[in-house]
Amino acid sequence: MNVSSILVTLALVALSFFPCLIHGETLSDNPFTQTIDILTDTALPESKFQPIDIKVEFDHPCWAKDEINRSIRVFCEGSFGVEELESQIYDLEFIDKEHISSCRLVFLIPEFADGTEKYYISYSDKEVPIPNYPDHVSVIDSHYYYEPIPGQKIDFDYYRITEDGYVIYGVVQKGILLGTYVGHTIIKLKPNSTEFETVNADQFASFAFSYGAKDGEAGTQEAKTVDKFILVDGNLMVRVRIRSKSPEGDVETDNIYTYYYSPAPVKRMYAKVNHRVLETIEVKYNTDRDGSYATLSTFKSRSSSIDKMNVGDILPFLSFYSDEGMQETIDIPRNPSTKETDWVVSTGDDKDIGKNAWVCMHGKEPGKLHALVFDSVEGISNEKDGLQVKMGVKENVKLPGLEADSCSVYVTRDSYDSGTEHDTVIEEETNISFDAEFVTFEKGTLDDIDRESIVFRSLAEYRSITKESGEEGVAVKRYNLTVFTLFAHSFPFGSLLSAATGKNFSYIYVEIYRDNSLASSGTASKIPIHMDTSSSEDNKSNNFVEKIKSSIAVFDWKNISLFRKLRVPNLEEGNYLIKVYRENSLFGGRRFIGFKFVNLSSDKKVYVVCSPQITLKVSLKDQYDNHVSGADLILKYEGKVLQSISTTQDTVKIPFPYKRGDFTLEILYKGFLVCSERFRPGLLDIIRGISIEKKVKLYSLTIRVKDAMGLDFGPRLYPSLTSKEMFEKKVLSPDEESKVYVFCNLYPSNYTLKLAYRNYTIERDVFLNSDKNLEIDFPVTHRVEIRVKDYSAFDTHDVKAIFTRESKEVSTYSRNGVITATIPPGSYIAAFLHENRLIARFPMNVYGEVKQVVISSEESLTHSFLYYSGMILLMIALLLFMFWKRQIRLFLSASVISMLFLSLSLPWWLLSGESVKTVTKITIFPPAITSFISTTSTYGGEINTVPSIIIQIFTITLYLIILSMVAVIFSNLFKSGRKRMVLLIISLLPLIISTILFSYSVSQLTSAGVGSFYGEGKVDVSVLNEQMENVICSWGPYHGFFATIFASILIIFICLVEGMEKGRNR
Repeated sequence: MNVSSILVTLALVALSFFPCLIHGETLSDNPFTQTIDILTDTALPESKFQPIDIKVEFDHPCWAKDEINRSIRVFCEGSFGVEELESQIYDLEFIDKEHISSCRLVFLIPEFADGTEKYYISYSDKEVPIPNYPDHVSVIDSHYYYEPIPGQKIDFDYYRITEDGYVIYGVVQKGILLGTYVGHTIIKLKPNSTEFETVNADQFASFAFSYGAKDGEAGTQEAKTVDKFILVDGNLMVRVRIRSKSPEGDVETDNIYTYYYSPAPVKRMYAKVNHRVLETIEVKYNTDRDGSYATLSTFKSRSSSIDKMNVGDILPFLSFYSDEGMQETIDIPRNPSTKETDWVVSTGDDKDIGKNAWVCMHGKEPGKLHALVFDSVEGISNEKDGLQVKMGVKENVKLPGLEADSCSVYVTRDSYDSGTEHDTVIEEETNISFDAEFVTFEKGTLDDIDRESIVFRSLAEYRSITKESGEEGVAVKRYNLTVFTLFAHSFPFGSLLSAATGKNFSYIYVEIYRDNSLASSGTASKIPIHMDTSSSEDNKSNNFVEKIKSSIAVFDWKNISLFRKLRVPNLEEGNYLIKVYRENSLFGGRRFIGFKFVNLSSDKKVYVVCSPQITLKVSLKDQYDNHVSGADLILKYEGKVLQSISTTQDTVKIPFPYKRGDFTLEILYKGFLVCSERFRPGLLDIIRGISIEKKVKLYSLTIRVKDAMGLDFGPRLYPSLTSKEMFEKKVLSPDEESKVYVFCNLYPSNYTLKLAYRNYTIERDVFLNSDKNLEIDFPVTHRVEIRVKDYSAFDTHDVKAIFTRESKEVSTYSRNGVITATIPPGSYIAAFLHENRLIARFPMNVYGEVKQVVISSEESLTHSFLYYSGMILLMIALLLFMFWKRQIRLFLSASVISMLFLSLSLPWWLLSGESVKTVTKITIFPPAITSFISTTSTYGGEINTVPSIIIQIFTITLYLIILSMVAVIFSNLFKSGRKRMVLLIISLLPLIISTILFSYSVSQLTSAGVGSFYGEGKVDVSVLNEQMENVICSWGPYHGFFATIFASILIIFICLVEGMEKGRNR
């Protein structure tokens, strides 16, 4: 017996005692086994727990009665041994009542995946014990209703998706949320939410098609009726379909939403989106909403009295992958003060999404991150390809103890390019289709979402989601590749013995790459393992001889080969790089011993000649002899990329096999080709290696940006550098940011510096051959329009405004009650004077066009006139009563009119701060709720934002007061007692109605804010840009309200007097 035979025998003996290395104890229950190919790099951290959703065609009839009663199991084999993975099947294609020929299979890439593992599916043609997997996910058709304040309700139908007892998502079918229609909206809940409640809402994403309309917006989110289906409800995946049409009948959305179980904190909702335009749409209003495909939204609500109203947060940053190939970030105003949408990013900014196709809202990195990821920016529409980003913020409600703001990021049609006309017409029969992912990282970075987008696209083909069960997409051409390794020596059965004994036996490992990504890998062997075997029952025998026989049957003796080989099935057509390694080499670690480039267009056998490894040592230093990190080292063989690695703060070693021919080392640094050195390795290089040392001069560029006032530019900028001389186009960003922007370690060249702020862009040519400092003027200005009102919310004229920033001032005067100014963006102190008296002052942030209403301390002439008129009339009435007693009716009528004058001039409800000087009051003339605050930094006020129905009620109250006043006056013009009585009753009813209507509406309004119609306690106060918590306040109905009640009492008294006089006359 020769040495090889002895080794083979030893290996077989080892296998007889370690059968689980091939099948595992559970795998052996099923006679049939097939390989599953995962065409993505599972070694990437982003791949962990990613779902695999593929169609499986069985080589033999597979026993399965339904999705639960089935023989199918999934196993993962690697250096860790064999592990069974939880799985789910659906879309079964039956041969008969108990056998299927194919199905779709779902499982997760395990956390322990390292890129070298293999996946197998095991099944039987006979009934076997069924897998007993936990049911991790479920979907329920539900409804939610909540109305915190009148006119502001949350009322929608939705699918509730739970995972291991926690509610993860709600997928809204139709309905409304605080005045906004929310069909096709996905509500992400906070981690560990056990109930679907508003307080648990974390983020919103919509895949409805919407567009601007006269009343705000229109689209499929407003659908009143929908078609809805639960397509799949399994143990690892749930899937629903929602189809709806806009009320106008001009557009239809038919989407499929899928959630896969994820034991990791990262949560993902997949959407297959299809929008179909049924009639031509011309967007005439709100043209920034010129066709939105998807939306990422946040609602922030804070209430001092209702916990359910404390919902969400507006994250500070919007970021997206731009069409310039860089991550672009924009600040989000977190406390908007405009009733109408403030477009922070508008159509004119022309912000296009680039090839990595993602947009997100996030906090400081690493931190909370919500993102939309798209499968592509091309081929999604038969009208206009491409995606644009727009963002708007808005103040929805603002009262003492209650504030609600919103921010929405819209992904829209690419309807505008700089220098072209804005396209606002969406043609009939336009069809928009794409796959997208709504993903949330609890602690993520922009690089995380960038890598997530790559994995999402690589796994997109596995999620072949169709509207009809069993319908498949376009077939991809796939072929088998067999790799033979020549002169690749290693220990016989090295990988099996290593796994069995825990010792390091050498073996040959093959990796196959496509587009620098690992497509497949595996151990090359002369005797392949025969995975499809029905002899598994023999493995359970305790007889030693039987174990040997069963282990021999494991091997595919028919395909024994003189050379070690690896057969890889089902590879897509294309170009591949095959790399061969010797693992656990005698010289230590892994040795790169062979490679070959292959164009796969049919089934192919490839022979790779192996040879010893050569180590290429590369050192890149700057002019100060410091190692340069971040350079890309690209090793090519005859023009094709063999290896790619980045430099660090040390010499970099690049292994490659000895091979005749031309090798080229290219050193790319920040897009520039620093070096391209060609060499031919010799035999001696196997021992001594090859060393290449290069030096490069690097410089820094420091930029300071000044605005039109000569000050440092206020908002944060994102300067970028590009160069036409770059070998590989890259967009460079500053390394440091504060008042200056510093580009460190730049390669000497001609650059183009680009500064962008909203829709303003300037470019400068910079030649860099030494360290350089630049000061650049960026004369961007914004129009500021402020309407100054008096303390009672009437217009004030002849006002001087002074805007101060860093001791520099810009002053202007009001015209027709409006102050207009054009100033650079930044943070200002705005002061307003009337007749040289300070009537308002507050901090003001100018980061776009500003339209604002400011309440000043100036007393209202209108209210003063009404107040003093009422008081004078009351005094006259009192004199009449004292000296002309027979005219008691006239005295009482004059008193009523006097009280109604006072009710028009005085607040009906008032909140007053005790620890801080602040006042919030409700007046019905004009109908408004205003707040005023006086602190060291803020002296002024604003009109509070409330639901429109509240202002309508106040307006009705005003009209009722006027009607009552007119009826009282006319009652004194008639001599007929009956007519006077009718008019008095007419005057009384409006007052009763107005007080009841006011009391009820304000009670409902205050219940969501301070908690009650009257009372005292701690309240959060926000006026202008001043925010204060736990301010001690007291509140309740005020003089105007009581004056109205007193007027009602007087009218009742007049009616009694009329009745008494009528009785005496009888």
